[in-house]
Amino acid sequence: MYKYVFWGDLMTSFNTGANHEKENFIVSFLRAIGFFLFYYTVRSVIFSAASIFFAVSSLGEEAYLENANMLAFISALVIVISLIVFFSKREKSVAENLYVGKPAVYTVLLAFLTGIFLSFAVNFVMSFLPSELLGSYVDSTANVFRGHIVWYILSAVIMAPVVEELIFRAMLISRLSCGMKNFVAILISSAVFGAVHGHILWSSYAFAIGILLGVFFVRSQSLIVSIALHFGFNLVSLSAFTRFNPPDIIYIISIPVCAILIFVFIMVTKKTAPKGPLDVTRNV
Repeated sequence: MYKYVFWGDLMTSFNTGANHEKENFIVSFLRAIGFFLFYYTVRSVIFSAASIFFAVSSLGEEAYLENANMLAFISALVIVISLIVFFSKREKSVAENLYVGKPAVYTVLLAFLTGIFLSFAVNFVMSFLPSELLGSYVDSTANVFRGHIVWYILSAVIMAPVVEELIFRAMLISRLSCGMKNFVAILISSAVFGAVHGHILWSSYAFAIGILLGVFFVRSQSLIVSIALHFGFNLVSLSAFTRFNPPDIIYIISIPVCAILIFVFIMVTKKTAPKGPLDVTRNV
């Protein structure tokens, strides 16, 4: 019985969305992609400018790689501040436009714990993958862990969850849902989210995690919840810097614990599950 209650309740939020008569599919897609292009352009300009600077200076490529996390932090900060300024000119408050509501504390805690155990679960599953695939993955992500740990914490652990949830969940899903069902909006935003992560393995699990982040955002209608999940997931990666090796039992129980946390979250967010499109800024 619980299986049918859980699945039916989850599908309620998935199958709701905008009436296609209210907004054309193409219009909603263009509105969403505009925010992604803004995000991508800011990052590209900052990283390209830094690359040119380090190339023509005596510092070289090594210094550029060492400062990649600092550049990521700066670009994320520019994007967040720009969005705040942009939405401060609208009738609704910045908090409403950015979906920074006041979710129940237990939903934030559930999301945070889900993110932690999800990270362990991903690492556990990846341990069974062919060494050839893992080797190229490690090589492609090695640069992320270069530089000072402070810049890694500021960029990957703190700012990445904030700016990525603002763009891929708050901006993309809310606007896409005005012209399509919520589950289609989640899939599209997750596909874009996965695509920007580069390596096929990284992109694959980013796509899957993006779907879960989308579900948590749609169910709670609060960016704080999806940020908490994202933050918990990225926080575990600090073990690569601190060389802390969690007990094997954590990896073993991570999948069932993660599944239980997701189940609980879906069941406790019945009242906040959307009955229609998420968009609150139809003029943007």
